[in-house]
Amino acid sequence: MSDSEILDAAARLRDGELALKGFPAVAISPRFAKDDLRKGLPTWGLHFGSLAQTEILARAFEISRDDQWLNLALQNTLGFIKHERSVWLPDGFLWNDHAISGRISVLIKLWRLYRTHPDYENNTAQLLVEHILRCRQLLAKDSHFTFNTNHGVMQNVSLLQIAAAFPGLPDEERYRKLAIERLERQLGFYISPEGVVLEHSAEYHALGIDLLGMATNLLPMLDLSVPQHWTKLHRQAKGFLDVIRLPDDSLPMFGNTNSTPDFPPEHRSHQNDAHSTCPGRQGMHLYPVAGYAVTWSCEYHSTQSVLALSQFVGHGHKHADELSLLTWARNSRWLTNVGYWPYGVPGDEQAYGWNGSNAPHWPDETTTGEREPRLLSSGNLPGISFIEARRNGQGGSEFRRQVLQIGDGWWIVLDFAQGPTNQEAEVLWTFFPGISLAQQGDGSYLASQGANEIRVDFASNAGINHRLLIADRSPWRGWVVKDRQPTPAPSVLAHFPAGSMLVSSFRLADRGKSDSVELVFQANQSPDSWELAIQVEGVRKMKIARNAEGRIDLTEIEQFIDRSLLLTPAPDVRAERAAIRAAYSGLAADFPRYREVSTYRFKVTKILLAVFVGQILLFTLLSIYRRQQHTLLWLCGISVWISGGIAIHLWYFP
Repeated sequence: MSDSEILDAAARLRDGELALKGFPAVAISPRFAKDDLRKGLPTWGLHFGSLAQTEILARAFEISRDDQWLNLALQNTLGFIKHERSVWLPDGFLWNDHAISGRISVLIKLWRLYRTHPDYENNTAQLLVEHILRCRQLLAKDSHFTFNTNHGVMQNVSLLQIAAAFPGLPDEERYRKLAIERLERQLGFYISPEGVVLEHSAEYHALGIDLLGMATNLLPMLDLSVPQHWTKLHRQAKGFLDVIRLPDDSLPMFGNTNSTPDFPPEHRSHQNDAHSTCPGRQGMHLYPVAGYAVTWSCEYHSTQSVLALSQFVGHGHKHADELSLLTWARNSRWLTNVGYWPYGVPGDEQAYGWNGSNAPHWPDETTTGEREPRLLSSGNLPGISFIEARRNGQGGSEFRRQVLQIGDGWWIVLDFAQGPTNQEAEVLWTFFPGISLAQQGDGSYLASQGANEIRVDFASNAGINHRLLIADRSPWRGWVVKDRQPTPAPSVLAHFPAGSMLVSSFRLADRGKSDSVELVFQANQSPDSWELAIQVEGVRKMKIARNAEGRIDLTEIEQFIDRSLLLTPAPDVRAERAAIRAAYSGLAADFPRYREVSTYRFKVTKILLAVFVGQILLFTLLSIYRRQQHTLLWLCGISVWISGGIAIHLWYFP
């Protein structure tokens, strides 16, 4: 937030309204009230539990040097601290690992501003430092350590922040050592050897860069040397970010990623001229361990294509999106996934399913169960590129996707589904909101935005059904999160039989100048050997074939042009992936996941009490009319309660 936005937010906070950027304003008490912890959506509650209100007020004081903001920040924070000390059970995000980590830097900032202020008082200072000690204890607690996601990395970084900002605290060395040891072990699975943060998300990759950057900056403050492999991973992670980052600083929307740039000003690239910056990224960039392939084409217009197939069980923010394709061209998003659905908004569970991406899948396929996607082969020459990947499905089924890109605006996608012969596979091609999508008379589609349009055509070596849809709720599909708001998005749903192939063609052109495309399969098709005849506007005739020797041949018949692309098998990354799983399993064994279920237990207790009271009333009435069964009824009731108690103790409470 800019200085003017901070000052405006502080004034609104003083008047009883917390306005966080990207969220609806929420009425709260400017001096803290415990009821405020449970207001708003979960993400808003996370910010509140991270003391966002204190940070706004502290920054307002830094900007204006007006004591009213520092005094209000202290009153708000002290109210928060006193409530935290008084409660016995979780309240909102009061003890959430992420929220505690987030509030450390805020408390440090508040302490820095207050410790030299003329109104400094020992009692207030003592409360602040005692809360820091309390937070440090929770951050270090084994059962509170969320080892498997960025939350755990945050916890360790926050412990290092405390050590740097408050030298001389009791047990300083022990907590500092603990943070470094845990972080070292986390880096074995948090970031791939290629430098990709393994949280299935472009936005969380950017966050990982910030967190690792904080760690490498904090160690010298503590007179400690930075391990060389930390520095290397940080450098590689920034390299991957440069490859996926779009000219407006936004990111391709795989995983939990917002559509708008989320970088602070100091991290912005400000590269608005897409075409002048494209040549530095020209070509295909493969990350087979992490599971990504990124292609930049820079001939006449700049285009980016991302094939996402990352899948690491237990890591954070995973969507069912393996083999999904995201495209950006002529300064616009075209094909996309759903993005970062807000927590607590209806549809948040479905957004993580297969209909939140354009990956091929079975209509009834669940998101549970292990899946093992992998890159198979690739090839790249100026003006033509090819990438192929595979993932296993349920019941021994298999999907393969091959993406052929011609020039900087024509994608030909071949999907293969292998499984029970009575099944149909489906692909949901979703376009970014704001694009108009209309069906043409011949069964093709036209996606238009601004001065550009994409012609969409299909073919199959068996039956195929396709139709236009937008924003269905049952089943859920046709949605994209734009500017943090779930937004209807135009989509084409295509079905094709198991054992067959689907070809989807997306050809970009100037508005009003797109040509019709006719796709025809030739005989004897398989994933490793196929032939496709293409006719553009009845004039341009092409033949594209893949042969069993691993080569793509493209022939433009009318112009007698032949091009061949030799495919390179993907490297064997089983050892690297096994090392990642081993590092994850090691921490999982040492830090069993803590489940906060007190809220659910209260609900269950209320239900059980209601059932118990109802049972007594029922048995009392029955005993009046059926005295001979009175004892038997009570014995049965007692047996059921004892059995239920044992079951809850053995399977629920652990």
